Amino acid sequence: RGVSDVNQHPYFKVLGRASTWEDDSVPVGAYEYTLTYSPINPQVPGTQLADRAVYVHVADPTDGSGLGARGATSDGFLAGTWERGGTSLQDTQKRFEGRIDDSPGDSREWGDEDDKVGLLVKLNVLGSNSSSNLQVIVNSSTAARSVAVGTFQSGSLGAFFALGADIDIVAANTAPTVAITDPDGVGDTANTSYTIRYDLTDADDDLTGSLNAAFYAYPAGGLKSVQDIRIFGTLIADENDVSARNPAGTDDLTEGSNQTYTWDAPPAALQTGALFASILKVRSGSYFIYLVADDGDNPPVFAVSPGPITLTHAPIVQSIDPIIAETVDTGVRTGARANPYDLDFTVVDYDSEARIQLFYSAVNGLTSVSASGSYPNQTFVLGKSVSATRGTAITASTNLTQTDREYSWDVTNPIIAQGAYYLYAVASDGQNVTVGNSTQSLLVAHSPSLTFYEPARNTQRKIDSGSQPVYTIQWQKGRGDEDVDGDASIDLYFTAVDPAVTNYSGADATALTNPGDGNAQLIVGGLSEDADGAADMYVWDFRTSATVPVSGTRVWLYAVLADVSANVNVVLGGSLLITHAPHIFLKTGTPEINQGDIVRLAWDDYMVDDGAGTDDAYIRLYASRTSGPKTLAGLEADVIGAGGNGGTFIINSDDGRATGVITTIRESGSNSFSWDTSTSSFVLPEGSYSIYVGIGADGTFGDNNAGEVSEGPNRLNVKSTTGTAPHMLLSPNRMRASPGDTLTLDVYVQTDGGTATALTAALNLGSGLTVVSPTSPFTDSGLIFSGGTVLEDTTIGTQVRFSKTGTAQSIGSADAPVALASFQVVVGGGATTAVIGVDATEAVISISGRSVPLRGTTGMSTKTASIQRVARGRLTA
Repeated sequence: RGVSDVNQHPYFKVLGRASTWEDDSVPVGAYEYTLTYSPINPQVPGTQLADRAVYVHVADPTDGSGLGARGATSDGFLAGTWERGGTSLQDTQKRFEGRIDDSPGDSREWGDEDDKVGLLVKLNVLGSNSSSNLQVIVNSSTAARSVAVGTFQSGSLGAFFALGADIDIVAANTAPTVAITDPDGVGDTANTSYTIRYDLTDADDDLTGSLNAAFYAYPAGGLKSVQDIRIFGTLIADENDVSARNPAGTDDLTEGSNQTYTWDAPPAALQTGALFASILKVRSGSYFIYLVADDGDNPPVFAVSPGPITLTHAPIVQSIDPIIAETVDTGVRTGARANPYDLDFTVVDYDSEARIQLFYSAVNGLTSVSASGSYPNQTFVLGKSVSATRGTAITASTNLTQTDREYSWDVTNPIIAQGAYYLYAVASDGQNVTVGNSTQSLLVAHSPSLTFYEPARNTQRKIDSGSQPVYTIQWQKGRGDEDVDGDASIDLYFTAVDPAVTNYSGADATALTNPGDGNAQLIVGGLSEDADGAADMYVWDFRTSATVPVSGTRVWLYAVLADVSANVNVVLGGSLLITHAPHIFLKTGTPEINQGDIVRLAWDDYMVDDGAGTDDAYIRLYASRTSGPKTLAGLEADVIGAGGNGGTFIINSDDGRATGVITTIRESGSNSFSWDTSTSSFVLPEGSYSIYVGIGADGTFGDNNAGEVSEGPNRLNVKSTTGTAPHMLLSPNRMRASPGDTLTLDVYVQTDGGTATALTAALNLGSGLTVVSPTSPFTDSGLIFSGGTVLEDTTIGTQVRFSKTGTAQSIGSADAPVALASFQVVVGGGATTAVIGVDATEAVISISGRSVPLRGTTGMSTKTASIQRVARGRLTA
């Protein structure tokens, strides 16, 4: 209908114009012909061959003007002057040189006869799409300037194109088809991924070649063109997902019917290089999904999903400990099981900041949650009260955020009851609340614990029980002992098994105490963990302990703790190397005696029984003219010999020599010896002496290198005899003591050959002396009136009294009085000297055949005891 009209048509454009077709023999009208065409150069399907330009000429559809059919001389199709052919277009008076230039001198020729044969004419383009529209020129006339294309058909002229002879032919191509079935708007809610269901088919193209396809997301489903979809939609994925076309592709986008594509977080290379949108980065909301397909030959096609997908980026609890079975034990001090528990968790929210609260529960799979407060200051209740399966908050409120990755959970603040618990994270973004829990349970245990302070682990101690009879095992410093939910019992053991060979630390004491393994020996059992202070130590007295290590054997200490929940903890301490030498300490200090006095020498002694070797040591007493530190070997070498050239006497020898009859004194016996300084066979010469006591394992004292010697606190001055042989006296009768000391005194009696039937010892205590047991101060020796009757054992004021009667008995002699009974007094403050005297009127010996009992006033001789007070030594530490 004209150039201007055609230019406005959406499908056609005028590429050029020709002269009017002047041929009156062709009536104006519509023509329809049947045409067959066999191309000289067949085209390969899917490709195009570029050739010469194609000219499209348009005639007036109402009268055919421009065709030249009625002899019009103006420019038109096949009429008038034509453009000259050649390698480039030339507009020389609109003349046309034919295919054969038979008039070289004239460029305005119509052409040779039939030189238009083979040209194509397409008729009725705008009115029909039939295959007969395309016609071939069968002949043309140079003289008439006409062409013949077929037989006339009546009807309206219509409009048509005339096409040049050489045309680019493209094989027929089928357009792709697309459809989306999901999302359909029903239950299509997603957070981190969504599966799109679709159809994408193309009969002659595929995604590895020329077929392009892409998914887009847009909030509305009303986009009407591919161009709008590509401009305004968010690209989800396209042909770049095909690895044959892009090495970074994942091949998730496929061609076919009923296909699926999962929209999630594509690899970084596709996000940055191909601009694929991660579902995690698209804001929450509703989105329609579009599928666009373009094969490059046909117009692009698209489909839109029946309904939207709703993206809700609620917080996601990706993980929370424990992910494998774990234990937190308040009794473990270091390592993975130690308290507090390192609670790791990961919560993400892709379009907000999640606030998090942590919970624990013995129940798995709690999902019910209620919130109170306003975001971000919210608190939650996890679980349902009706079923009594609620979680307990670990954190008080949502003070944790998704940027946090761990929480240090102290299961002692407050104390979490022992048991297995699942851990929960409740996360909120103000719109949504999410609950996640651990896949495994966390075992909370409260096993008792103890840390040795002495001997500390990996330390070594050497102890000689002869000089240190006790050792204090301590755990009162540092972390000490603990059982957070009860009072554990503590048993202490020692074993000779080196921990480098077998370490028995752990939660099972069986191997430690097994005779075939650790063979541990119990030191003490049943100590209380709850007791503190002095109870956080144990004084191991080797002298009284039921079990002690064999002398010279290194042992390691263990503590075994057990609680009411059946938790056991075996803890290793340090090691001890203990040797058991005998020990003795002379306590008696006598400043001055006379020959013939009876002196009571007292000492402390022990020898630890380790179940091996001699455990009951031998004791000797010595009086030496020299003083100072001495050894047993030195004392024995200095004992006065037959020639009288030594300076030391054996006190418990009847003649003071090693050749005499030596009274055997054992460590297991009484810790005292009554020394009569003047006997028929030996009188200690006048002079000044140091008193020693020695102890050794060898009864002959021939090998006493391992023995011990103790020297008395002062020198003993011996004066000549007084010539008296008292009937009643105290032993010792000369001593030194400090306020606070406790002294033991014996009452000795002898009857000068007479026979006694009753005795009364009445002793007056000096100033500052207090009897230890006022109501029953005396201990009967059982040597006088054996089986007799004790008539009196009491204290009256400052006097102590002991009376006994029995079968008539001759008691002792002037050289060997006999002990009646003993009593103890405590030395208090006062004058320098305190005296204990025999009461002259109350003390009585009833002699058979004598009408008047012996008293101080009737001939009974007595001897008092004198106590010299000395200052007590002080140790300042």
